[in-house]
Amino acid sequence: MYQKMNGQPMPWQEAARLLIPIARALDYAHKRNLIHRDIKPSNILITESGEPMLTDFGVAKIIDEEATLDLTGTSAAVGTPEYMAPEQATSKNVDHRADIYALGIVFYEMVTGRRPFQADTPLAVLFKQASEPLPRPSQFITSLPDSVEKILLKALTKKPEDRYQGMGEVVHAMESLVSGVAPAVKQQPAPAKPQPASPREKTRDPLATVDQTDTRATINQDEETTVDDTPVAGVQKPATKTVKKPAPSGILRYWPVAAGAVFVVCILLVVVILPLVQGSGQPTAAPPNEAPVITKPPIATESPVMATELPLAATEPPMSSIGSPEHPIKVLFVPSTDVNVIATGGDILVAALIETTGLTFEVVVPTSYAATIEEMCASPTDTMAFIPGLGYAIASQLCGVNVAFKAVRYGYPVYWAEYIVARDSEYQTLADLEGATWGYGDQGSAPGYMVPTVEFAAAGITPGEQVQTGGHSQTVTAVYNGEVDFGTVFYSVPLTPEGKPVFSYDDYLAGKVTPDMYELPAEVIPNCAPDAEGKKLLCDGWRVLDARANIRTEAPDVMQKVRILAISQAVPNDALAFGPEFPANLRAQVEEALVAFAGTEAWGTSIGDFYGWTGITPATDAEYDIVRAMVESTGYSVEP
Repeated sequence: MYQKMNGQPMPWQEAARLLIPIARALDYAHKRNLIHRDIKPSNILITESGEPMLTDFGVAKIIDEEATLDLTGTSAAVGTPEYMAPEQATSKNVDHRADIYALGIVFYEMVTGRRPFQADTPLAVLFKQASEPLPRPSQFITSLPDSVEKILLKALTKKPEDRYQGMGEVVHAMESLVSGVAPAVKQQPAPAKPQPASPREKTRDPLATVDQTDTRATINQDEETTVDDTPVAGVQKPATKTVKKPAPSGILRYWPVAAGAVFVVCILLVVVILPLVQGSGQPTAAPPNEAPVITKPPIATESPVMATELPLAATEPPMSSIGSPEHPIKVLFVPSTDVNVIATGGDILVAALIETTGLTFEVVVPTSYAATIEEMCASPTDTMAFIPGLGYAIASQLCGVNVAFKAVRYGYPVYWAEYIVARDSEYQTLADLEGATWGYGDQGSAPGYMVPTVEFAAAGITPGEQVQTGGHSQTVTAVYNGEVDFGTVFYSVPLTPEGKPVFSYDDYLAGKVTPDMYELPAEVIPNCAPDAEGKKLLCDGWRVLDARANIRTEAPDVMQKVRILAISQAVPNDALAFGPEFPANLRAQVEEALVAFAGTEAWGTSIGDFYGWTGITPATDAEYDIVRAMVESTGYSVEP
């Protein structure tokens, strides 16, 4: 589908025609209590004849009979942030209406050529999905019919109860759209939860496995078993007393006598069966050919082992050691990009850790950023995670998750925000920005909004009107055009004509960096311009890498028009953290193995590929205090 879309709007008629069969397929799945959970263009294939096909049900899930599906579990990797419903981003219960939202995002992208929510980081995208209003598609495609926009607005409402309640409604709306007939007001109930089937019906269910000694069936749902704690008939084994269950019409309830011998541990639990008499109080005779129901302790022919001789705790298997095949260490990766790419690269990392430490690891991609935090807090002894700074700050406050390393990106384990103004403006310090019009990308951007918010609060500075521009490039453009007095964007250290950074991180820590070093030398500014291919912004060989370079083709003279006023304090990069109770001896082994792996070429095909980490360096919890301040000052939260 991506090749067909090609980043450009397509006629809404064609988009609707392609999505109607997909909606029908999802409607069929939803009525059988199956949700896809990862609807996106790359999972929709187009055949040679032009027919769409829905693929990748690998993360689909059967909805439980008694409750909607909670997507906080980590047994499956779910969704791409740009297509995830708000309830997925906030780790709330999710049902089939998340698929309706995701299909709405795809429809939106097809007819407008853009996704509705875009940001610099996946976490910021999730933040916008959950909190910001939907940009009306007609603002990008002015000729878009109202009927198309109404479908998009309804499918993409924040609250599931305000969306279409069934995929059948979406099919009806799109078919009416294509046919030119206004859809009738029609409320389709959500897919009914499955009703308990009779025993006869269940024996015909291909998904059911039936215990022949009982009439109940257990549905196999992604290898998860629903436990029924009602006593069932025992299975007779040699030299073991077995209590048979009465026929379905029987009137006795009992606890069975369980016995078994497993090599070392010998356990026999004898519980007296209490008869319950219904109706006239007469006992029901045992069915023909069955052993009579025992209503008092049996007399064993062999010396019995009474239940009182062994503590109940002995029935529990011994705990497997952490890092063993039975109890692997879980390596968690936040779902910030294609989960298949993460899983593949994660396997490379895990293989290296296994080879170095001899321990067992497994790759886990939780369903959301919130689910990553939840898993670390729920499994404090056996989890480690690659997690954004914001996520780490929240997790450390919730349950004491502890950082070990921070990411290094191109020589820097930190990032900065920069404050930009018109080159001919009178602003000279941050204090001069009091009451000035502030442009920033969005409130989910750390360098664009969160870091400046913390610094303004600390300095007692209150900007004037705030303008949300939509991104770093748009913020630079707004300053360039004089639409705002100042803007906040990301900063990157420029390169000298020799291709080396103007200063290193060690120089920064040693206090060798002066304010004038953040900007290029004044004498080269007049000569700044894009190179012949338009790929670089050069100034007599010096290369600009901060956000101003993003608009070099649209505004070749951006360096002559926009200057850096100030740089923020350093903010630590993403973190690699361990669960709060991770064993210290194992952690030392894993940390040593990680450092060794980071120095290999294989790192570039793993973490360096999908997260862009070029290395790691030790980190302390105190370094993330500024991130905690960002969380506090902006009110940002991720519900665990």
